[in-house]
Amino acid sequence: LEHGDLPAEIQKLVDWDRFRIRCLTTKAEFRDLDRLVSGTAIPQAAWEDSLLLDPKGFLKEMEEDFFQDHGDDSIEVSAEPGLRLPVVAIFQLTQVLHRNVNDQRLQDKRYGMAERFFSGMASRMLQLNKILNTVVQIVATPLPFPYFHLCKSLLFVYFLSFPFFIDISLGIWANCGELCFLTTALLGLDSIATELENPFGCDSNDLSIADDIQKLEKETLFYSRMIGDIRLEDSFLWIPVPHHIAQICPGVTGYFVLKTQWESNGSSPEVYPFKRIERETLTDAEFVHEDREHMSDDS
Repeated sequence: LEHGDLPAEIQKLVDWDRFRIRCLTTKAEFRDLDRLVSGTAIPQAAWEDSLLLDPKGFLKEMEEDFFQDHGDDSIEVSAEPGLRLPVVAIFQLTQVLHRNVNDQRLQDKRYGMAERFFSGMASRMLQLNKILNTVVQIVATPLPFPYFHLCKSLLFVYFLSFPFFIDISLGIWANCGELCFLTTALLGLDSIATELENPFGCDSNDLSIADDIQKLEKETLFYSRMIGDIRLEDSFLWIPVPHHIAQICPGVTGYFVLKTQWESNGSSPEVYPFKRIERETLTDAEFVHEDREHMSDDS
């Protein structure tokens, strides 16, 4: 119960998600987050790769290796309960909110947000965590095999009994047409119930999380333009998805990357592509930023 296997196909999809996170974090931030994923391998060296030091080279290797048949290759992973990566990401976002809340009385942080906004954003973080737990519960709760077997058996016996209660006097529609529609309806409901066991994925009849992530990224850019925050938009790049990912997740055309990490191939320690301003300077009421006319009030 403490160990499990991760098939090669699933590992490739996990590596794609790790690559996405790497392009949105610095080397130090990714190292702290990635150990929660790659550290589950037994031994841990089984999941060592070049993603930390060479993201673009890792992407090229992944594209060349994606459609190759690895047979029964799999990685042994630890199934012991531990801290999940999304929970750590939500915790770090909450920490960022705490650090950037302006004092209600002093108002000594020009870069800080008003305290009245913090409660709303903190509640959103809690709501996000609840949604995550719901998704994990849906995915991790299997359909009991006895229930599945019972439903299939009852349907089979019911369809097998159709010829025994046919009444010729009712005509061809009552004996054939109505029974055909009933059979289609019952088989359709059974198929839908089976599909709802795990509704997430990239198939045409699944709920695509990758598509929702792309919509969120596009909306982020849209609202940054709406509030006039040009520098926020210039801090990111929109990169087309690789061909193999586009085949698995149709409709997903691109993904977000930090400009500093993409242009430096992950070597830059910065997340902001512009010159930093000392926070002590920002607390000075007489200081006026040179690009203030191009920045929104939120900036």
